[in-house]
Parts: sequence; structure tokens; C-alpha cells
Amino acid sequence: MVSSGTTAKATDGNDAVTLLPISSNGQEWDLTILNEGSVAGYFSVDAGTTWLRLPAGPASITGRYTITGDVQIKRIEDGTDLAGVWGWADAK
Repeated sequence: MVSSGTTAKATDGNDAVTLLPISSNGQEWDLTILNEGSVAGYFSVDAGTTWLRLPAGPASITGRYTITGDVQIKRIEDGTDLAGVWGWADAK
């Protein structure tokens, strides 16, 4: 299992932030992202090539994803920073 740890992740500007450092070359993972913050943003399972919507919290995303690089989060361009984002994943 890979976890974001004991401190929630947050963004600081428009740049993406690594939520889970996963070195994976197309392996399937059961992924959970918990957004306890009140701001929506995006997450990526391929080190920032493709972005999927992360709803404003409290909300969670759970599913099986083919991960090809670090799981990242980012805020909406020039929007409010994300805060209170947690993640964990298990290789399958």
C-alpha cells in the first residue's frame, strides 16, 4: 500500500502536487482519494498527462485505475488552492 501519509496534501499555485509517489508502468491499483477541503480540482494517474475531476469536499474518489506515474492533484487554473486531500492505493 502507498499512502499520502499523516499530513494532508495541498496545492500552492497552479503547479501540480504529488499525492502518491507511485512508480508504475501500467499496473492496476485500487485508488482512493479523499478531499476534505471545500474546493474542487483535478487528479491524474499518469503523472499529469491526463486530468480527471476531483469534486469539492467532503468527497471521495474510489476505483481501480491503471497507474503509469505519480498520482497528482492540482487546483483549477488560477482558482483557490486545494487543501485537506488524502490518498492511498493498493497494487493489484
